[in-house]
Amino acid sequence: MKAAVYYETGGPEVFRYEDVPDPLCDASGVVMVLNHQRVHAMIQRHLDDVARGALQIVVDRTFPLAEAAAAHAFIESRQAFGRVVLIP
Repeated sequence: MKAAVYYETGGPEVFRYEDVPDPLCDASGVVMVLNHQRVHAMIQRHLDDVARGALQIVVDRTFPLAEAAAAHAFIESRQAFGRVVLIP
């Protein structure tokens, strides 16, 4: 079987279309296999980028935790440009 395989983050240059062993699908017919070590390494790289300022996180709006429903409504309205953060 052929599958879209990504070994790292990036644009189209990191996409590979490869032969892979036939997977066992769930009821939805969707298969997603993750290599946890790669995922953790990718997350760490992103956190390192944030820490050194190479990756900027855009926070659109903050809401107090008591207004979680309003925050959710704001996200669902598709008006958010960036992250919506709940403040405890």
